Amino acid sequence: MAITVTVTQRVRDYDAWRPAFDGHASVRREHGLTNEAVFRGADDPNSILVVMDGPSRDAVLGFIADPSLKAVMETAGVISEPHVVIGETLAAQPV
Repeated sequence: MAITVTVTQRVRDYDAWRPAFDGHASVRREHGLTNEAVFRGADDPNSILVVMDGPSRDAVLGFIADPSLKAVMETAGVISEPHVVIGETLAAQPV
């Protein structure tokens, strides 16, 4: 079953956060996460939403527990506790 993970968080400065996020891509790949899409709030550019695909719930939990994640979040200026939702794709609606 396909897994999609969403993460919402606030950052001090998007322009400082983005290079740290991009630099952590190899760790996401090690845990099998792919297809990142990054959004920021239209009214608040420091409100971030990241959507990624993962091979399994366990893979996502492994990424969340990776010690490098906390370190890169501190370096990147994340100022809120991330809100993570791990979802299973049940059905897609054709357009």
